[in-house]
Amino acid sequence: MATLGSLADFQARLKKLMPRSWFPNPAPVLMGALAGAANVFSDAYAQLKYAKLQTRIGTTTDANLEIAAVDFVALRIQRRPGESDAGFRVRIIQEALRLRNTRAAMIAALTQLTGRAPTIYAPWSTNDCGAMDAGGLACDVAGCTATGIDAASTIRNAVFINAFRPLGGSGLAVSDAEIYAMAYNVAAAGVTAWVNIQN
Repeated sequence: MATLGSLADFQARLKKLMPRSWFPNPAPVLMGALAGAANVFSDAYAQLKYAKLQTRIGTTTDANLEIAAVDFVALRIQRRPGESDAGFRVRIIQEALRLRNTRAAMIAALTQLTGRAPTIYAPWSTNDCGAMDAGGLACDVAGCTATGIDAASTIRNAVFINAFRPLGGSGLAVSDAEIYAMAYNVAAAGVTAWVNIQN
């Protein structure tokens, strides 16, 4: 049995529409004439199948995946050189569903990108710099003074992030620009994320 949508399939379908009494069996001249129309139908069917694949992010391919990326995540991520459709599709879906605006979201995003967890310091957070005369984390003992930032209260809505490049041999090829872009896209609106990238 011919494959659905193939040239042979459409030839057989068209032959069934012809009156049997008009043509001998086999009918090589008839099959030759039907091959032209069958070829057009087969190409149209292949294009229809291809177009159907492009309607869902889970099946879209080729350059249409770049178009889907713009639709779903604007220009936040782009295909890397030599990246497969499957790999790029996974990154698009991850970016579209990514949590944002929190410290946990920032740690998860940068860890996923680089394979290494960042360290984050928020000078306005008592969890990071302690509180005035609050035991071992007092600001005058080992808190914000020890970090070199004495006027934490004047640095509102800012976080300091130490991000790390992927380890050599990890197989990850991530540019510094991608790390900066990820931090920018995950940080909450109105928050300044100062990023220091280290090896």
